[in-house]
Amino acid sequence: MKCIKNEIKIKELFNKLALNYDKNNNIISLYLHKLIKKDAIKKLKIKENTTILDLCTGTGDIIEYILKQQNAIKKIIGIDFSSKMLKIARKRFKKEKNVKFINQNASKLPFCNSAFDYITISFGFRNIKHKIRTLKEIKRVLKPNGKIIHLDFGKSNWFINMIFEFIVNFILKLFYKKSAPYKYLLKSKEDFYSPNELIKLFELRGFILEKRVDYLFGILSMQIYKKIKLKQL
Repeated sequence: MKCIKNEIKIKELFNKLALNYDKNNNIISLYLHKLIKKDAIKKLKIKENTTILDLCTGTGDIIEYILKQQNAIKKIIGIDFSSKMLKIARKRFKKEKNVKFINQNASKLPFCNSAFDYITISFGFRNIKHKIRTLKEIKRVLKPNGKIIHLDFGKSNWFINMIFEFIVNFILKLFYKKSAPYKYLLKSKEDFYSPNELIKLFELRGFILEKRVDYLFGILSMQIYKKIKLKQL
C-alpha cells in the first residue's frame, strides 16, 4: 500500500478512525503507548502557569497526561485537522475551562508570535504534508527558550522492526477485517525521518536537542528541543 500523500485523504482517514481510535491504539500497542506517552510528558517537566500547544492532538490523550502531571496550567490548546477526532476531544475535556480545541492545519497556526511555553506533538508530525512550513510555524509561536517534545516511531534495527511488524500485522488480522488504515500508518513510519535526521532538521531551524529517549529498543523515539534565543545563534 503506497503512503498517502494527499492531505484531504489523510484527513478522511483519521475521521474514519476517530470513533474507535483510542480503543484500537490500546489493542494494537498492548497498552504500551499509554505508559510511553506518560513517561515522555513527565520528562518534559512542565512548569506551573504556562501555556501549551498540542499539535495533531487527535482525541486529546496527550493533554490528559499533561494535566495529570501538572494541573496548574494556564492554558492548553489542542489543534487537529480532523473534526471527528476533535469532537471526541471536546467531549473528553468539557469540564476543563483551561483547555480549548481548534480545527486547524498545523502548517498555518492562528496565534501571535511567542505565544506558548511548550509545544507537544505525538504520532502526528509524519502525517503533516508541509513539514518545513510547520516547523517554521512552531518556531514562530514558541517563546524563546520554549520547549517542544516530539514522540513518534523511530528507526529500530531490521530484526526488531521485523518482530514489531509481525506482531502488529498478527493483531490486525486477528481483530480487524478492515486493516488498511493501520497498514497505512505502518507504511508512513517507514517514509518518515529517522530520529537522527529529525534532530538535524530541528537544529537547522533554530532548535537544540535537550533530551532523547528511545523506547522498546528503538521502535519509538522521543526528543525534547529548546528554541534558541537569537543571541545564542
